[in-house]
Amino acid sequence: MIDGQQRFTTLTLLAMCLKRLANRGQANGTISFNMDWYTKLNLDFESRSNSSSTFASLFQGVGLYHLQSSEYNLDVVNGFSLLEKGLIGLNEKLADFCDYLFNQVQIVRVSVPKDTDLNHYFEVMNNRGEQLEKHEVVKARLMSVLNTIEDKSTRDASIRILSKVWNATANMERYVQYGFTTQERHKIFGENDWGRFTPTDFDELVSLVDSATVVEDGQSADVSRTLKDILETPPPSAQSTDTTGTPERFNSVINFSNFLLHVLRVTSSKDIPLDDKQLLDQFEIQVFKAESPVESTQKFVFALLKCKYLFDQFIIKREFSQGEDKWSLKRLHFYSAKSQSYINTFDRDEEDGFEGVNRRTLMLLSAMHVSTPTLVYKHWLNGALNELYQMREVEASVYLDRLEQLARQFVYGRFLSIGVPADYYPMIYQRSAYRVIDFAQPEVVARLTFGDIENNLVFNYLDYLLWREGIEKDTADDVARQFEFSFRSSVEHFYPQHPMDGHKTLDIEYLHRFGNLCLISHSKNSRLSNFQPKAKRDHFKAAITDKNIDSLKLYSMIKLMDADDAWGPDQIQKHEEQMLRLFKNDLQLGVRG
Repeated sequence: MIDGQQRFTTLTLLAMCLKRLANRGQANGTISFNMDWYTKLNLDFESRSNSSSTFASLFQGVGLYHLQSSEYNLDVVNGFSLLEKGLIGLNEKLADFCDYLFNQVQIVRVSVPKDTDLNHYFEVMNNRGEQLEKHEVVKARLMSVLNTIEDKSTRDASIRILSKVWNATANMERYVQYGFTTQERHKIFGENDWGRFTPTDFDELVSLVDSATVVEDGQSADVSRTLKDILETPPPSAQSTDTTGTPERFNSVINFSNFLLHVLRVTSSKDIPLDDKQLLDQFEIQVFKAESPVESTQKFVFALLKCKYLFDQFIIKREFSQGEDKWSLKRLHFYSAKSQSYINTFDRDEEDGFEGVNRRTLMLLSAMHVSTPTLVYKHWLNGALNELYQMREVEASVYLDRLEQLARQFVYGRFLSIGVPADYYPMIYQRSAYRVIDFAQPEVVARLTFGDIENNLVFNYLDYLLWREGIEKDTADDVARQFEFSFRSSVEHFYPQHPMDGHKTLDIEYLHRFGNLCLISHSKNSRLSNFQPKAKRDHFKAAITDKNIDSLKLYSMIKLMDADDAWGPDQIQKHEEQMLRLFKNDLQLGVRG
């Protein structure tokens, strides 16, 4: 704990003061509340013996006048005295205050990001103050809406579910199942499975969680604890941890604040901006000012849990395992109480294969992600989540087909369109058709020239098509088969714009054409920019030997240059025609589909 000690100390003093007043009142018949449950002091000061002695004495009921010496902490004694006077002043309202404090107030633990400078964070919190993050404000507002529910049992259950769901989903690096107790996982995500989402609405979710009343050790399954619970049963000094759910293995493609907007957009089907700067405003419009804020809040809480489950099961993550760093598309699977593991979402018998629908889905998702690596405006993710949310059961072939159609809409309907580019919302939520593109038109070719390519998905989707063609025809070599998408942001001229001394400048008609362009990393672009094509090939030779390459388009260019022993206008024209043919065939496939 780096902050909150003063609050916890004050709450402990308050509880001790109430216990003393209860004992005194029970003796003379003037106090009606009971504090007999508070039997053990749960606060100690390892390096402050006088403070520890003071708390021990106050808990034992020692009179305040006995504690007026240097052996005790006078600040604590004086604070206790002020609390006592204030509580006595409540008179007949004291019992109601006691009930609210111990049965309604909950302690919330807020985790700081990993590797935070704790000393600096503590200084900021105490000296300058720190605004709550937007998603924390959203949670507080959602809770305030649920607090308006008149029926106490319904209100308490709704708030409890909001807390559980929020805590389970807020950590984007951890699979959502590990935010619940073992019995709750069996109820919500399938008995002895954990790979299915069983509730159909908020009320059923409440019922399932309430039915999971006991976990393996016999303790209550409710992870929310009132202040009374905490004071009555102090936590043990050491607790077992569930290492199978540790978040260090996976890295999410989006953060929680932006994910909330994706969920809100999917559930409302409204054209909501996917930028967390808009988070509070959009929740105000879509939830808090809705016709029925309570119903809208409950609907959102259920959708948040379902979307996080779908996200974990069917959206790529970056996985760090066994010394490797790679894309993964995996689901959590329960084998036994002592054995759970991550397995391929699809094609479960081919854990590390380079073929099959799981690999194909992973490749397309990663192609779209590296094309838009920012946290905001990830339309591909919104499109994928929307498709998943609408499916009663996620079928591998249907999901992949819809992802491919989504990519085609982006590439052909927006990035290569010579008319008015399609907007993302109708493409995703109305599945608006895109115009059939004639790749022989100069206007289309112009959209593929250097400086006019709107989004790197044009390159990355082409690489996906090259990879898919090789896999389907079984003609791809290991370099192509084992290709993975990475964050390459620089458009490279294979024949350089500014050749080194002694080499001729390429005619402008061919220099900026698509047949002479490919994606590579920024660092390589800086080093290789002015090299001749054969020198660039020699640079990539070691990587190719290691079955690694920045781009399959680049790999195709190198192979063509090796076959012709040259790279000039003829090869640029030939390569471009080959690439456009891939686009054309895929476009026709999409239209037929």
